[in-house]
Amino acid sequence: MPGVNVIPNYINDQNLKNDIQGDLSELISISKFCKQRRNKNIAHMDFDFMLDTNNVERLELATKKEIETVIASIQSIYNKIEV
Repeated sequence: MPGVNVIPNYINDQNLKNDIQGDLSELISISKFCKQRRNKNIAHMDFDFMLDTNNVERLELATKKEIETVIASIQSIYNKIEV
């Protein structure tokens, strides 16, 4: 998520800026599984992955809990910025 790191540049309050930066770093870490899926399925259309060949690196399963955690993290960041 390269664009995400610029968000704190628009925040004047130093405490909030630090808080949001920490939250964004955590979000990037916990959402890596999403980026892998995006790269394989949507953005890059990985040829071997799409053909399901034997020499393809398998994606780890994404659980409902992981997805809910990422969504909750995004909501928390938006709520902090809104306040």
